[in-house]
Amino acid sequence: MAAQHFVAYSASCKGAGIVGGSPYGCPSIAEPVKSCAHYNQNRWSKAGGLQGLWSYTANKGNKIDSTSNLKKSKLYLFQGTNDRVVDMKIMTETRDYFKHYLGSANIKSKFDIPASHAWVVGDRTHGNKCDQSGKPMIQHCNYDMAGEILSWVGAGSKAKVKSNNKHIYEIDQRKYAPSGQTASRISMANFGYAYVPSKCRSNPSSCAIHVAYHGCVQSVSYIGMTFVQESGLNEHAEANGIVVIYPQSYNNLKLGLNYNTACWDWLGKYGAGPHFDEKRGYQLEAVINMVKDYANIAKLSSAYSARSPPANSTMA
Repeated sequence: MAAQHFVAYSASCKGAGIVGGSPYGCPSIAEPVKSCAHYNQNRWSKAGGLQGLWSYTANKGNKIDSTSNLKKSKLYLFQGTNDRVVDMKIMTETRDYFKHYLGSANIKSKFDIPASHAWVVGDRTHGNKCDQSGKPMIQHCNYDMAGEILSWVGAGSKAKVKSNNKHIYEIDQRKYAPSGQTASRISMANFGYAYVPSKCRSNPSSCAIHVAYHGCVQSVSYIGMTFVQESGLNEHAEANGIVVIYPQSYNNLKLGLNYNTACWDWLGKYGAGPHFDEKRGYQLEAVINMVKDYANIAKLSSAYSARSPPANSTMA
């Protein structure tokens, strides 16, 4: 989802981090669930390989922001050596896809840490050990990936400080759904979250914005506030004056809408609509509506800490 946001809305993105993902346009390849996770040379060749993806992107025209914006951006890529969900080859293709637009100097890759398909943190009080398990999709690998991403894209130069869970606020995602849609219809939860440092509440315009898309089975409906509270992003947000928006997809497996649980719709089959990877994509548009309203979100007064934590539905 980060790749789609980065390309579709490149005019408003300073940079992006992609963790165990695939290049923009990958769903155009036959059998995309397989092709965008496990490299198959025959399927990729029939789709024209990277040239095919670059053509797919160019053919979007004004349905996405101009790709010329990307040359001014920074991209961080991470892939664990024990990832059994997404092949390393897919991530190298992702790197090469974006080199076409950003050039090599603006891309930083980290492909040598023995993590599985997981978000990686440096704090050993959070997550599972660095191995093949991946549950709950956060692993402590003595590597501060959140800090590396924010630093690389130019949003986090100051050393992290202790975060405060009282600075986590609830966002009513229902009011950000595109016109004619509802949050549930586009496979988004009723509520998302934002980490808002105190100085960002008093002076929102002085703060940067970071959108953190959770991975599959990583939503609040599955692992509670684990990713929202323990990704490592909040510590850097507190130090650097960053509003972190944690949009939430819906637990759509219960509706028979997804091949996996609470994944973002990067295929255009589970609620994001036929324009899923364009500016008109329902999920992307909803998130952008939140970003545009960040000043009001930063001034929210209803703290998550004053509410009961959402129940975990599949894992502790």
